[in-house]
Amino acid sequence: MEKESIRVLLVDDDQGDFEMIRAMLSKAEHQKFELDWVSSYEEAMDAFDAAEHDVYFLDYFLEDRTGLDLLKEARERGITSPIIMLTGRGSRTVDMEAMELGASDYLVKGLIDPDALERAVRHALERAEGAQAVKEKKERELGPGGGVSAAGTAVGTEVGGGSGVGGLSGDGARFRAVFASTRSGVALVGLDGTIQEVNASFAGFFSPTPRWTEGMSYLELLDESDQEPVSREFETLGRGEKDRFEAARRFMIREGHVLWAHTTMALIRNDEGQPEQVVVMLEETDPRT
Repeated sequence: MEKESIRVLLVDDDQGDFEMIRAMLSKAEHQKFELDWVSSYEEAMDAFDAAEHDVYFLDYFLEDRTGLDLLKEARERGITSPIIMLTGRGSRTVDMEAMELGASDYLVKGLIDPDALERAVRHALERAEGAQAVKEKKERELGPGGGVSAAGTAVGTEVGGGSGVGGLSGDGARFRAVFASTRSGVALVGLDGTIQEVNASFAGFFSPTPRWTEGMSYLELLDESDQEPVSREFETLGRGEKDRFEAARRFMIREGHVLWAHTTMALIRNDEGQPEQVVVMLEETDPRT
């Protein structure tokens, strides 16, 4: 169910950009937005601490510092709300650094329109909700003394027919609801790349003949050219050296047909801080972007 109104904060030292973003959000057809604006680094940190907004837009240029500096400090302070970077022109280096620091998305001002802006906000909120649900599910699974409770028996269950989340107990109701409702494809994957659970959206990418088998590797879904780099990313996550990877990847949905998707691979750690599982999220994308 969509929120009646989504509160957005823009951090930008250019009033013209504020007016542009406000005009675009006012034209959104499917969602109402309330946009606030601050122009300085210090005001932005105060706003983060107040936690009164659902989504944050950060401009790359902020006086003598950058939006990346602000993004890094926000994440270090434990701010988990979706943060979308904005810049005047595209830069692959800035894009990758923003994603590594925990940005939900990266948009070039001159290339966005009302639909793209609304879509970016929606996807950022869905990813944040999915990540929170996964975190809560893992916390519920840990019984007294760090053991696995009855709710944890679902982890590792084969996904029958390639849709939904099988075998979750009542304690996993919120997690199952997010899996079922989000438009993003979501999968829980072992550190060795074995698919454990997927939602209907994830399975839907590979319809009409989803190829789920017990113990299937996530790498098998990828185009051959993407298998090696993704395998290295799993190894890095498994060692706990990084918590997140984002990239555009190619998937073989059926013979001769390729799906391009923006993928997010986020590491789940246990109470001792050790790598335990990976959440993979897919969003179909245009290979030209």
